[in-house]
Amino acid sequence: MLNNREWALVIWGAVALGFVLLKPKPRESLAKVLRAMLARRLVITAMLYFGYLATVVSLAAWANVWEPALIKDTVIWAIGPGMVLTFGIISSSKKHYLRNALLASFELAVLIQFITNLFVLPLPAELALTPFLVLLGVIGAYAAQHPEHNPVARLVNVLLGAIGISLFIYATWNLINGWRELDATALAEAFVLPMWLTVVALPLAYSMALWAGYEAAFHMIDFFAMKAGTPTAARRAKRVLALRLHLRRTAIATFKASWTRQMAQAESTEDANAVVSDFLKAQRPAS
Repeated sequence: MLNNREWALVIWGAVALGFVLLKPKPRESLAKVLRAMLARRLVITAMLYFGYLATVVSLAAWANVWEPALIKDTVIWAIGPGMVLTFGIISSSKKHYLRNALLASFELAVLIQFITNLFVLPLPAELALTPFLVLLGVIGAYAAQHPEHNPVARLVNVLLGAIGISLFIYATWNLINGWRELDATALAEAFVLPMWLTVVALPLAYSMALWAGYEAAFHMIDFFAMKAGTPTAARRAKRVLALRLHLRRTAIATFKASWTRQMAQAESTEDANAVVSDFLKAQRPAS
């Protein structure tokens, strides 16, 4: 069951959607976004993602690690942090992306956020607070991009920090006073749920990132090979690239542009290997 904070988000989200649907231009933009989301590649990726999570949750239920009471928290994680983790790594070439994501799920901030969301304000207060926080976030983001507005950015950070501390104190006070009425086991299960979901999602996220990286590199190799009229070179280049980079996610994510052109133009396996060797040398930090 949704709490007041979640209902406030749903209500304001519905208001925003209604506004978009009533205006012609925003409605057209939304239609374009929806068409893009329904592209074959994204649909397949989403099916793999949700199918994998459904399998994991089913196995967890069989092992008595997951129960139906966790459905809401599971869905919120799946359409929020889970999608950010899985789809974010596909478009990222940063090193240690998954390690940082894993460590972030065990930070103290996770406990603070969990406690803060245990006890929420009455619905009218949450309805008033939600757009105010969004407005502060937008102002803060804009001010942070413009040095001349640094005083505004600092003020926004102070306000957000004060609101966050106030909500945490409110939730902690209610937690202490109502501890005996709470189900400690259920709370513990809800608290660790995002942690173990993050852990089990890592193999999927890494695999999807590898697939996307190789797909992009192979498409570029095919493109340059087609221009040069050397389809055989494309097959050789793909084979060499896969054998040399294998499971290096960061490497394949950055193997683009001139490197794929050089691979497509390589006249032998030795030349293709030399291109990959040059690429790997270029990736090493300067000493």
